[in-house]
Amino acid sequence: YIVVPDSPGLDGTDQLTVTTWFRVDNFHQPNETGDRGIFSKRVRNLDNHSYNAFFRNGGGGRLIVDVADSDDRFTSATSFIEGQWYHLALVFDGSLASNERVKLYVDGGLDGNYYESSTFIPDNVSDFHIGNLNTGSLDRLKTFDGAIDEVRVISEALSASQVVAVMNETRVCELPLVDHFDIDHNSSVIF
Repeated sequence: YIVVPDSPGLDGTDQLTVTTWFRVDNFHQPNETGDRGIFSKRVRNLDNHSYNAFFRNGGGGRLIVDVADSDDRFTSATSFIEGQWYHLALVFDGSLASNERVKLYVDGGLDGNYYESSTFIPDNVSDFHIGNLNTGSLDRLKTFDGAIDEVRVISEALSASQVVAVMNETRVCELPLVDHFDIDHNSSVIF
């Protein structure tokens, strides 16, 4: 997994979008935690959540999402399957009505509008984890089993058409970069 140090652009806002491509190879987490994180911005379980997206053992391939703590946790309508690439966009807009503040998009389509009581994602002193649901302990990792690509944290609430535009962008992979690999999102082959 990757740890991105805390910075002002990652939280402390009333609008935020997180986008990524991902492919799950295995939903089952064999350790006692039972969770596999795609991304998380929190200190540890139940402490200073900014946002998280993860899968849980026995969850039927549905994504669990927290925004601004875990009080209004929701589960995606989409059931994801192992071995398939998906584009995910989590959009938060604190200026909207509470039942419309969070939108989840899968492959450019709206998975759902989700209730969120908070109007602001707090400025928590926590790192951004990609591929791990941070527990605050190296003894209890909740690592993702699969592939994650093109994670973006955008300090505005993207519209549906902007989400599709981000999904359809292709970034040129100019080697010899070590932090970017060109990936064909329609298969499991890395080019």
